Amino acid sequence: MMFPTDIETRKLTAIMFTDIKGFSKKMAQNESNAFELLKTHDALLRVLAAKFDGRVIKSIGDSFMIDFASAVNAVRCAIEAQKRFSHFNKKKSEIDKIEIRVGIHLGDVIIRDEDIIGDGVNIASRIEAMAGPNRIWISQDVYQQIRNKIPLRVFPLGPQRLKNIPEQIEVYEILIDSIVEFATPSAKALETLAHNQEEMAQKVEKEEALEATRVEEAKQLAKQGFEKREEEQKNEIAEHYAKAEKYYEEGKTGEAEAELNKIYQLDPQQKVNTERKKAAEEQEGTLQDFLQKANELFAEGQLDAAENEVNEIFRIRPLHVGAQQLLAQIEEERYRIEERNRVKRVVDAPIKVTEDERHIEELLEQTRALLQEEKFTEATFTLHELFAIDPNHSGGRRLEESIRQTEQAKAELLRIQADQAREEQRTRELAKLQQKVEEQKQRQGNYQQEVDYRSRRKKIILIAAAIITAGIALFGVPKLLDIVFPKKATVAVLQPAYAPHDTSASEIFDAVPILLANDFSKCEHLTVIAPSSSLLYNPDQVRIQKIVSMLPSCYLVMITVQENRGEYTLTVQVFNPELKRVVPVGSVEGKISSLNEMRTGILQKVIEAMEIKTVVPAIPQISDADAYELYLKAFHFRQLNTGAGLDSAKDFLLTAVQIDPSFGDAYSLLADIKLRTFFLTDDTQLLQSASEYAQRALRCSPNIALAHRVLAVCNRLQQNYTSALSSISRSVALRSQDPECYRELALLSLIAGKFDDATMYASIALQHDPLNAKSYSTIALARQMKQEYNAAEEAYKQSQNLGENEEDLTANFVQDIWLNEGNYDKVIKYFQQKLVTSPKEYRYYYWIGRAYQLSLQISTAQKWLQDGLAVAQQKFETNPVDAPALSYVGLFHSRLGNFSDGETAMNKAIQINSSSADILFRSAELYSIQRNGQKAFSALAKALRQQYDFSELLNPDFSFISREPEFLPAVTRKIDGNWPIK
Repeated sequence: MMFPTDIETRKLTAIMFTDIKGFSKKMAQNESNAFELLKTHDALLRVLAAKFDGRVIKSIGDSFMIDFASAVNAVRCAIEAQKRFSHFNKKKSEIDKIEIRVGIHLGDVIIRDEDIIGDGVNIASRIEAMAGPNRIWISQDVYQQIRNKIPLRVFPLGPQRLKNIPEQIEVYEILIDSIVEFATPSAKALETLAHNQEEMAQKVEKEEALEATRVEEAKQLAKQGFEKREEEQKNEIAEHYAKAEKYYEEGKTGEAEAELNKIYQLDPQQKVNTERKKAAEEQEGTLQDFLQKANELFAEGQLDAAENEVNEIFRIRPLHVGAQQLLAQIEEERYRIEERNRVKRVVDAPIKVTEDERHIEELLEQTRALLQEEKFTEATFTLHELFAIDPNHSGGRRLEESIRQTEQAKAELLRIQADQAREEQRTRELAKLQQKVEEQKQRQGNYQQEVDYRSRRKKIILIAAAIITAGIALFGVPKLLDIVFPKKATVAVLQPAYAPHDTSASEIFDAVPILLANDFSKCEHLTVIAPSSSLLYNPDQVRIQKIVSMLPSCYLVMITVQENRGEYTLTVQVFNPELKRVVPVGSVEGKISSLNEMRTGILQKVIEAMEIKTVVPAIPQISDADAYELYLKAFHFRQLNTGAGLDSAKDFLLTAVQIDPSFGDAYSLLADIKLRTFFLTDDTQLLQSASEYAQRALRCSPNIALAHRVLAVCNRLQQNYTSALSSISRSVALRSQDPECYRELALLSLIAGKFDDATMYASIALQHDPLNAKSYSTIALARQMKQEYNAAEEAYKQSQNLGENEEDLTANFVQDIWLNEGNYDKVIKYFQQKLVTSPKEYRYYYWIGRAYQLSLQISTAQKWLQDGLAVAQQKFETNPVDAPALSYVGLFHSRLGNFSDGETAMNKAIQINSSSADILFRSAELYSIQRNGQKAFSALAKALRQQYDFSELLNPDFSFISREPEFLPAVTRKIDGNWPIK
């Protein structure tokens, strides 16, 4: 029986192998120079692979294996690679040249993880081993696919025997007419035609494999050694650089210069780079001259001359963004000229140009202009409009391919340039400091400054010595150290443990860790882990090590509760992270009415065990024991965070405030429960109720932190942002270690457009609540708003690991990250998997279609969008008041270019439910897709007045309007007041 995992995944693909001629010899002569050539070779091949939609399967040593969905693209990639390396090699010595051999075959392969295997791979590898340097050899299967599709000539080599391949393979050498030395058959081709080269090819293939292995091993060893040396060298250079800056600030130019010389001794290349800075700037000027001339020639229609100038740029710098883009325009213009000439040859009589044909030509011109301006998304949408008229327009499809290739190539080139820019940054900083030192050497008068500095330093030392002497005399050394450097600690209170017959006590004493955490947070020198993190695990012998690993360097407070005829004994133990063991610290006893005195006793014992010098906060006495017991029970049921649990907690608290109408803490907890119920039910009346109970709590006592926090959340949700800031600031002042406060401050900061502050507040929340999913989702949101996508995605993963709903996070936040990073396949694969279990979820079709569209796979996108449109329409027809389904009908139409139908559907959805913020956000999306900024901003403003939703602001459909200068003012709010700073 074959299991699903045993089924082989196969595909037909074009495989290209490359290898550098004589690379081992280059390494033997000059390893450093060889590796620099290899870096240039690898970077250029990766850029060209991206341009022609190839995927680098593996790179071993100086060899590449690249997978192409199209044989045409594989050959075009190989030809351009040979052209680029040919221009690069001009006027260079043999050791400085990069000469590659290329073999291409079209065959059936097996997919294994990220690799491909099979006869198709072996044939391509063996054809490459037969080829000569600077040449491209292809199989008969490839030739059959490209003939009549690419204007090129080939030299047939006849059938060739290849090792372990039963049938002979027809092989051809591609002749490149634009390069004189490659326009005629190579000596290797003529020799192969005369004599079958099977044995020689096997020998070359074996040598290549050995060479590739040696190069890869050398590369890895060099990389490991380089990384270690680089880290050590980097630290030493940083140290010398800091000293040089310090000496410079002190006026010690001689010492500063000596430190710079040490840097140059550690890394002579720094000196070379600094000295060659002017030459590099002159080279950049030369490149810009070539580029300007090429653009001028292109504008004049002199395409060959323009390409010659571009090739001069590639000779100096094989990777140049501007030259790459201009080359794409030259190729596109050549195609247009060929098309015009073809039409002239074919058409004998004048044909009346239809309105559609005229409109198509206008759209093509608009697309070319947008491509030239690098507005890739706009260009794609313009083509989309063209394909709505003629889905198979050849010129449009070719232009679509140009857009995709140019965008991919630019992304790869910019990435490489960013790496180069980082490497150059250190050189610039060093050159700047060198210049400053040189300038200061010319100044005079440093002697007096040096004398003054030494005099001041001497005075400071004498004063410090006097203070220390006096401190020792007054307090002694240990006490002085406690004053100057007090011990600090982190503490977490775990779930209580109960005797087997005392489990009913849990309804009362489950509240104790929450109360104690609040008590500890008022102590100096203590950092408290919030109960939402510390109460996740039961502290039994099995789990204690896991808790220790989750909360390292943390004192863990463990309480065991025993009841005897209404009397309770609380036995306390502490895990000491320094001793790495559990230490008993004593016990406290009493009734419920004396629980607050018991809390004080626990605080004193734990603080003494931790050896922390701090003042134990005063805890007021309980005014009514019955009301307080109900209050404690409410904590137990609140922690369940279910509808039934919250209802039970509410009932206990209502009874408690009836018994004691001045019980402010009970009112504040009641307000919190109303707020939690709102988040479960979305009943807006609960917000008003929560606000009223919080205000009643503050009338009992103005210093209840929880009541201020609940008011802050209610005010934010009701968009009273200044009041929200005032309330949360008061809550932070009363309870400075409450992570909920800092998460709330992070959200308010994002609304105010203070993204750095939001990150700061979210980080503080994470420090106090490291095992709470909300801590990670909040910091992820802050990172995402700052466009720090890698950090945001990692934080979302942590949030999912801690229990946040994966699908909600992916749909509302993570897919925006993937799209912004160009990871369209991740979006497509994720929602295709979701469709397996939810085939009627029209949103999945929409998100998949959008991802295909943004990746410029227009025909595939259309299929998904049309299928999704049918699903959404069927859903609406089944339920004619389903406004969300109808709103997506509008979005599908808009993505398919049917703007009028889309707007009609959206207007009808709004008529069905005009008060829905979701429908208003969909309306804003629709107008953004249609590039109608005015209507998009108007709809967005209406939606935000209904509900401020971060996930909607990150919606990829707003990419058009989010680039506009008015977007940030439209989505942020001015919040007056003083922001808490920790």
